[in-house]
Amino acid sequence: MIKHYFKWLDWSVAVGFLFVLLFFAYISNPYWSGYFEEVYKDFSVENWSKANEHQRLYMAEDFLEKYSIDNLDRQEVVKLLGKPTHDSKDRLDYVLALTLADYMLLSFELSNEGNIIKAYIHES
Repeated sequence: MIKHYFKWLDWSVAVGFLFVLLFFAYISNPYWSGYFEEVYKDFSVENWSKANEHQRLYMAEDFLEKYSIDNLDRQEVVKLLGKPTHDSKDRLDYVLALTLADYMLLSFELSNEGNIIKAYIHES
């Protein structure tokens, strides 16, 4: 009888450990969220405004493919994407997703005149 109890306990610990492991794997990789929720992958101002940060990660990639940075300045980026998470004189940052220890960001480097010099997605 006691051996049977310990077998059940071993299985429950293993299953619990597996769930904890999967949970941490899920939160550490923002791309996995697409398996569990509706994902907007095509950028549009409407989709961007409705999406959460994880969904914006997909759209940010599409945004960078669709828009040439040669034609963008600070006001146009804010018009398309809304208020940035971090706004400074030489850079705009939009938080896209939280990973286990960092953030995924869509960043725009600005010239003194407010034109976009560089746009990229990175971990910070």
